[in-house]
Amino acid sequence: MNRYSNEAVERFDQQFAETSDERAERFARRQIDPLFQQLFDLTRNWNSFEDVPRSQQIECRQIGEKLHADGGIEKMRSAYYAAKERNLHVHVIQAYWDKVGDWRW
Repeated sequence: MNRYSNEAVERFDQQFAETSDERAERFARRQIDPLFQQLFDLTRNWNSFEDVPRSQQIECRQIGEKLHADGGIEKMRSAYYAAKERNLHVHVIQAYWDKVGDWRW
């Protein structure tokens, strides 16, 4: 026998149920580290058909240096893998960050 009434279960479901739209909104409200966001914005359109402009290579390295200063190689790794989840063509970041702190390509 169920110890909870159908009414109680229904109230619980209504109180704690989350639609996919609500879930998407909750994830959108999450705070993203500004350096991560800067890296995401920079690498958004990188692809395998065009070379990355030198100015963007320099900016990418500067982001890597800031990430290292803020959280060391662990923060750099987190930012790299987060960027790679969004765009598979960002693997060249590894070269741009070579010798920033303990980062080795």
